[in-house]
Amino acid sequence: MKKIAKRVITAVLAMAMVIGMMAMTAFAADDTYSVIGSINGNWDKDTDLVKQADGTYSVDITDVKAGSYEFKIRTNHAWDNGEYNLEGDASSGGANAKVDVAKDGSTVTVTFDGTKAAVTVKEASAATPAAPATPAAGDSSVMVYIVAAVAALSAVVAVVAKRRSVEA
Repeated sequence: MKKIAKRVITAVLAMAMVIGMMAMTAFAADDTYSVIGSINGNWDKDTDLVKQADGTYSVDITDVKAGSYEFKIRTNHAWDNGEYNLEGDASSGGANAKVDVAKDGSTVTVTFDGTKAAVTVKEASAATPAAPATPAAGDSSVMVYIVAAVAALSAVVAVVAKRRSVEA
């Protein structure tokens, strides 16, 4: 009986490792897109965009002072992974995206659809609190893997506990 318990434990632990690796792969599969430029205060600071349920990415940059700003969207916080402006791919030295803000305290929303950026400005007097980002439908797959791994480990613990109570 001890051999069977060991085999069950080994199989369940191996399955938990595979599920965990699948979860890590699913979690790491998406690229990260970020806004970089004077809209952030300087060209050394990335502001990550959040994936939305419709597959686009967006971020609200709040409390922006009046002025003219430039930015680009870049992939995985690096210049050599792809960069985008309002016209699309700007990897070959394309122009920066530009936005003018009329009033201090405005909110600039930058969105990215995978091919080009878009920008809107909500003036300070009309600004409303931003709605929280809605996770994309596929993002729940990681949680499914984690729940499955926890359930498998719980089953192992139950089998071992039952086995010990039978032997006692």
